[in-house]
Amino acid sequence: MLQDDLMFAYFVTANRFDRLKNSLIEQIKIGIGIARQSYLITDCRPASMPKTIVDFFGDRIVAEDPYVLDDSGNRSFSFSKLRNSAIKTARASKASWMFFCDADTVLAKIILPRPGEYYTIPYVYWQKTEKETINQSLKEIESIGAAAFSEGNSWFVLHRNVFDALDFNEQIFGYGWEDLEFSVRVQAKGFVPGRCGTHIIHLYHTQEDRQVDWPQFYRNQAVFEAIQIQVQNGYVPDWRNSETLKTSHSAWVADLYFDYTGNIVVNPLSKTANRFDIVDGKFVIHWNDWPAEVFERDIEGLAYIGPLVISPTTI
Repeated sequence: MLQDDLMFAYFVTANRFDRLKNSLIEQIKIGIGIARQSYLITDCRPASMPKTIVDFFGDRIVAEDPYVLDDSGNRSFSFSKLRNSAIKTARASKASWMFFCDADTVLAKIILPRPGEYYTIPYVYWQKTEKETINQSLKEIESIGAAAFSEGNSWFVLHRNVFDALDFNEQIFGYGWEDLEFSVRVQAKGFVPGRCGTHIIHLYHTQEDRQVDWPQFYRNQAVFEAIQIQVQNGYVPDWRNSETLKTSHSAWVADLYFDYTGNIVVNPLSKTANRFDIVDGKFVIHWNDWPAEVFERDIEGLAYIGPLVISPTTI
């Protein structure tokens, strides 16, 4: 019997209900009873869901608006916001551990991390074809052993020490990079990543399911790299008080990442974290490898004014 202090958080949007329904049917067949400790974070109400899903989760369905404002002020889907809703739910519960599960997750074995480990990744087996059954997957794992598993970033087993301290970056839009960015900040807080003995079978994905919004993917990658550069410089950024600004210099154009809590700006071109100040509404960037320069906001982001002129009134 499972401990009472576990929470399994599933995430699904309206266009993924069929996949979640299939995974829950397989989860019930496999005989590991996690229903009463499972929560569904979704953008829909129970009335619009298949009966299998409603019966499995009962009153543990959390409706969340998954949209945030993007760099242009338009509404953009954020998987991070759904993940954060699960974290809020876990914080308000008695759970000591939270397992993150996606719409295609089937838990085949549940083993908690070793004492002293608070942030771990389970072992994930990806089905190879649409016709592969759960029993075939289990036999494959049994016959091949560790070689059957792949690396997976989206599945976390988190202790309360972690989910009380950190949440996901909602400046990362859509899907992709939110898990890696979260991992960077978790490790920067001193939580060493580990592997736990939990086994996950990921139901087969079609090529259509794997489609990627590449412009958004590369934008998220740039945010991830900016966070990583700050962490490498000994600072854990505050995503709630940060923004990316398209910055036009006379010699270059780049999306600079500004953290207003630490007054740090990351230049992706030079891969550096630099100090900045805001003086009389203008941005003064003190480059690590170049004299300070001044920028001002314009309709697109920031525009170059010129080098900082030192005078008796300069701050």
